[in-house]
Amino acid sequence: MPVATMVLALCAALSAQGCEGCDKKDPQGSADGGVSSAQSAAPPPVVISAEDGGLKGKRPTTTSWSIAGSNLNGQIREAEKRPVTDPDQQLQLVGFYLTRGQTLANVEDYEKADAIGVAAVKAYPKSGAAHLAHALTLGALHRFDEQSKELDEAAKVEALAQRVTGARVGLLMATGRYDDASKLMAPIEEGSPATAMVTTAALRAHMQKTEEAEALFDRARTSFIDVSPFPVAWMDFQRGALLEAAGKEKDARAYYLEALEAIPVYVHAAIHVATTDTPERAVERLEALRSVTTEPELLSALANAHKRAKHDAEAKKATDAARARYDELLAKHPAAYADHAARFFLGSGSDSKKALGLAEKNAKSRPTDEAIDLWMAAATAANDKGQICASAIAMNGLRYASEMRKRIAAASSSGCPDSGTPGTGDAGAK
Repeated sequence: MPVATMVLALCAALSAQGCEGCDKKDPQGSADGGVSSAQSAAPPPVVISAEDGGLKGKRPTTTSWSIAGSNLNGQIREAEKRPVTDPDQQLQLVGFYLTRGQTLANVEDYEKADAIGVAAVKAYPKSGAAHLAHALTLGALHRFDEQSKELDEAAKVEALAQRVTGARVGLLMATGRYDDASKLMAPIEEGSPATAMVTTAALRAHMQKTEEAEALFDRARTSFIDVSPFPVAWMDFQRGALLEAAGKEKDARAYYLEALEAIPVYVHAAIHVATTDTPERAVERLEALRSVTTEPELLSALANAHKRAKHDAEAKKATDAARARYDELLAKHPAAYADHAARFFLGSGSDSKKALGLAEKNAKSRPTDEAIDLWMAAATAANDKGQICASAIAMNGLRYASEMRKRIAAASSSGCPDSGTPGTGDAGAK
């Protein structure tokens, strides 16, 4: 999931879930560190050394993952047992599933959440909580047009305004409409929640206000009161992703490692860290997570790690497994997997034409600079001059894009019939 969508999913999940009992051992909780009973035990905790480049000693204190993960599993089991008589309970269960789904990168949790949202709306068509639950799952699956309609419906039937606004901000950020999102955000003041600071920091980073974003991230790190590892790991992953997008790989790695210290099975953080590991360490790190996730990006990253290590047979096996899994998920959830699948087929999947089709659809669904950059790369790899021009012109039309991406787009569009006017409006603005 893109950064903004993850902001939406986890913020909404945490607000629905709360962190009650995060520092308590669930008497019925498993010892698997948050992995469902159908999966194997979690890998051992990631050890971060000074050589790794982590920020040892600066991360807010959190409950151990073994406790917090088991507690989340216990909350899910208890919520599943309750009779379906209250849409607020269904919204809470959706929040649990989104939290676990984001952490372990398992689409199965998103699918369970989606089924609950659909059933809740059907059973309680006049409930704001029911429509909000469905809206959150639609956002997690990148079905943004449907999500927007559900949020409109949630507002009509008087869902809690703060939650609707928060979900709307996530939707606007996910689709690159940063000015519109900014208008809905409350100003950060003394006493503002740390999660609000992180969301605002991510928004400012996307608007190329780097210094302001970094200051807010720093402020958020000293503002967490809750000891749950979920918001802290989420914060550091967001910061790492934004730093990586800005070309600051060393700094990004430090924050990804911090996310892994809070939650050792944070799958997407491990995938990003693996790109800057030695080949052997990357293979070790990624293999340890194969038992906890069905995410094809992990298989793709593992294929790349094996290739760097010159393990040709293992690289081919992982690539074939990733290709099969992406094809399976694209058939079920095309919008949710278009971006990651496009990157796979652009790389080890070796199908630039397929990558281009996926990247174009993804960019038109959510015209952010990251999505359009992927479209440009796929068009270049496929040597499709028409698509190179279309994607470069789309990038030129964004108000918020990095200088590097602007330069690439300007060069790519120099021979195009209509090069567009740089910076004419907010991405995705109508």
